[in-house]
Amino acid sequence: MKKNQKLTIKEKLKLLVLNGQFTTYDLDGKISPIELSDGPNGIRKGLVEESEQVNIHCYPALSVLGNSWDREVIYNVGEAIASDCIDNNIDIILGPGINIKRTPVCGRNFEYFSEDAYLAGELASEYVSGCQNRGIGTCLKHFAANNREYDRLFRTSEVDLRTFREIYTKAFEMVIQKADPYSIMCSYNPVNGINASENEWLLRGILRRELQYEGVVFSDWGAVHNHALAVKASLDIRCPYSTNSELELKDGIKKGIINEVYIDESVNRILELSDKVEKARKKRSPLDDTDRYNIALRAAESGCVLLKNENGLLPIKAKKITVLGELSESPSYAGGGSAEVVIEKKRIKSLVQCIQEINPETEIYYEKLYSRENCTHRTAGVRVFNEPKGLSLAYDSELTILIVGDTFSEETESMDRTSIKLNAHLEKLICNVAQKTKKLVVVVEAGSAIDMTAWIDKVQAVVYTGFAGEAINEALANILTGKTNPSGRLSETFPRCLEDTPIGGKLENPYADRYKEGVFVGYRHYVTNNVPVLFPFGYGLSYSTFKYSNFNVKEIKKQEYCVSFDVENISNIDGAEVCQLYVDNIDMKVERPRRELRRFDKIYLKSGEKKKVSFHLDKDCFAYFNICYNTWHVDEGRYEIIVAKNVNTDIFMKKIYVKQF
Repeated sequence: MKKNQKLTIKEKLKLLVLNGQFTTYDLDGKISPIELSDGPNGIRKGLVEESEQVNIHCYPALSVLGNSWDREVIYNVGEAIASDCIDNNIDIILGPGINIKRTPVCGRNFEYFSEDAYLAGELASEYVSGCQNRGIGTCLKHFAANNREYDRLFRTSEVDLRTFREIYTKAFEMVIQKADPYSIMCSYNPVNGINASENEWLLRGILRRELQYEGVVFSDWGAVHNHALAVKASLDIRCPYSTNSELELKDGIKKGIINEVYIDESVNRILELSDKVEKARKKRSPLDDTDRYNIALRAAESGCVLLKNENGLLPIKAKKITVLGELSESPSYAGGGSAEVVIEKKRIKSLVQCIQEINPETEIYYEKLYSRENCTHRTAGVRVFNEPKGLSLAYDSELTILIVGDTFSEETESMDRTSIKLNAHLEKLICNVAQKTKKLVVVVEAGSAIDMTAWIDKVQAVVYTGFAGEAINEALANILTGKTNPSGRLSETFPRCLEDTPIGGKLENPYADRYKEGVFVGYRHYVTNNVPVLFPFGYGLSYSTFKYSNFNVKEIKKQEYCVSFDVENISNIDGAEVCQLYVDNIDMKVERPRRELRRFDKIYLKSGEKKKVSFHLDKDCFAYFNICYNTWHVDEGRYEIIVAKNVNTDIFMKKIYVKQF
């Protein structure tokens, strides 16, 4: 007898909505309740007071993890977050987020891995596996096409089928196949005119039938407009508790919108999830606290991107340096909204302290210089003070480090950025400091792409940390001093200006977001349309130098190839290289991007070490979604395989002819 046959209809209806904010019903002890928590980069559990002991960590934002391109690092972060959940009796963490960065102004871009679906799918699979292998479930979000925060509950995403499958659901498909997440969260926005929570084509059609997902679907918090329509669409649990839930369900039954068959489908999935969670609790084993911090540190280091390093200014060689900027003491370690993690201030060291611990003989001067408190792009902005003293220190020092960036009030849930430039006061400050020193390192703490054109040519080095979690300053100090070699690569393009992006800088329609650019999102747009960028997708510098050689492309069987090559570290510094492989369909029968990322690997090489890298290319590497056949399809013809340092810097290119079956 199925478990749900022992439940009354009233009990079944109760299961379809949360019991409060973050807990499922236990039906008076009949089933095990499930505890949920926000927190793709750490448990969202605020401190009541500074002295309170809460065993949580703030890990780098998913955008930083995306910049790491490191599967092992991200798997370990999943394990660490699971450990925090175990300590706090959490069963499912509401993450990771794998929405595509369609525009750099999206307020939640810091919560997402990439502008590329393949990269996002690969990395998110590691996060999910690391978390769930420790006995904590995940909730993949937000399904689907939630790529702006502006008016997200009502503004419909109008997207064609091919674009939807290739760009906006591909990462979900990959994670479902590779890691089988416990649950998925639907998005707030309507998709093609119908609310995601009640969209039968989206949930029952695409997610259940096409992507073959069998787990529980949660709504986003407050995303359900009509619970009966949501159940019909195959949404399982409405979040949070709503007094309207039972009334809407009963009314839906009365009107014939749903019946007990629909209800039982959801109830069965919820009961299966409850059983899975109960079994997982018995095998949980958390990592110790030191291991978790070290994971946060390694992830922050791995996702730190060196964007400019003129004349090898870094790592620091100077013995007398100046550190400027409030963020060096109170860094932007996380974004805002449901991903905000509040931790004890003592967890975060100042940058000056971190550098001195590595190089105690270095003479360091510090000036706060500005305050970001209560300032956003929408208010008066930065309050600058003691600029003359800061400029004087910069003039007298051998090297100056200026830390700037956005804060959690500027990059946050429920609102988009109004600009991708830094605050105008900060831009002016950078230029003023640059006039006083010829050795200026600018550190940028932000959640997405930044337009640096106003000042990039005036400074000698740029380091992009992102929102790198509680270990941000220690990781930054390690990078600046050379204790750690930078190895991050951009998982999103940095455009020269907002107007160069695929959808430009203006909101064309306040009621509908029309995805007219189709599949030409991110680097697919810039490369195909020959649009110059500030920094391309996959870009990042290292203190090491790598040499590629012995390229070989071998056909294994029809539509399958092996690409191999050697990578050697020819410098005297240990380092890591991100090897990237792109494919271009030369004889395209439908319009396609000039190149698409199909394989990557991050390899660590000691000085003088050489390793062989091999990539297996299957038919998926050459396929596009054919709307006529409603399936993935490979056209016969010439393709070009490109091994590259980034999407714009080719190392090896080879044309092949792919045959039809």
